[in-house]
Amino acid sequence: MSVSASAPFDNSAEADVVIRSADRVDFHVLKVVLSLSSNVFRGMFELPGIGPQISSSESTEALPVVEVSEDSEALDALLRLIYPNAVYSKSLPPYLTHIAAMLEAGRKYEMEKVTGWAAESLAKVVNVRPIATFALACKYSLQDTMKAAAIAAAPLATDELLRSEPELKYISAFTYLKLLEFRRCCMTAASAILAQTKQDATVAFWSDLGPKRQILIQRWWFDYIANAKDELTTTWWNEEIAKQTLLEAMTSNSPCSECRKLSPSTTSRINAFVRSTSQAIQQKHSELLESYGFTSEI
Repeated sequence: MSVSASAPFDNSAEADVVIRSADRVDFHVLKVVLSLSSNVFRGMFELPGIGPQISSSESTEALPVVEVSEDSEALDALLRLIYPNAVYSKSLPPYLTHIAAMLEAGRKYEMEKVTGWAAESLAKVVNVRPIATFALACKYSLQDTMKAAAIAAAPLATDELLRSEPELKYISAFTYLKLLEFRRCCMTAASAILAQTKQDATVAFWSDLGPKRQILIQRWWFDYIANAKDELTTTWWNEEIAKQTLLEAMTSNSPCSECRKLSPSTTSRINAFVRSTSQAIQQKHSELLESYGFTSEI
């Protein structure tokens, strides 16, 4: 026993085929709409008796019935994306379950509009569910989203990275280990960059103390760099934390009374150093991302 779908897929008078979901909900649709949106449906309708998956012994109001493997929620979402005048924005929040279903259906039925919507929606949740997004992007060969998700996942704490995500079933253990290794290499690279006391950011920090003044790096700076370098082997570089840590080190340990003052010049020097270091770290992360070459699981 099947039931009819909600509007606009409940109008049997104008439909010429019924698409029946796995949970036996009937969607009354037009072949031409499906054919224009999907090469798979076009080929199916060109075959005698509609084609495979036709339930030839059943009909709804004398309409042929095509049974599909998608459930009614996924099928409703898919049809609203391709059907003229069908509102889908309210019925399709960008939840990963919807996105995953649309990515799979778009690939299965060769529906570019559906695949495009799903890919755009997945890119929007990169920072919300980076691990799950990374797995789906790997499965469906979405290279840009895959890279963005890898970067977004890297700052997560270890317990978050190891938390079970249903979407991890889409990737191999090898790919997941590559993601963890990428994160470790990014932190190691950040630590190495901070340890380079001759880097431009360090020179600029200490040279901006007045005209014609010789660059003389104070002892507290080396202690600060050593501590920060060690921290970065296990934690992710964070600009706000870096600014606060540097400010505390400078105001507490510098023998220079002027340096210990929270003057506009001091704040400017700290901000410039952190910004320059961040740029160097981000550049290195980008280089590492390209070298890791995360690829599709297909």
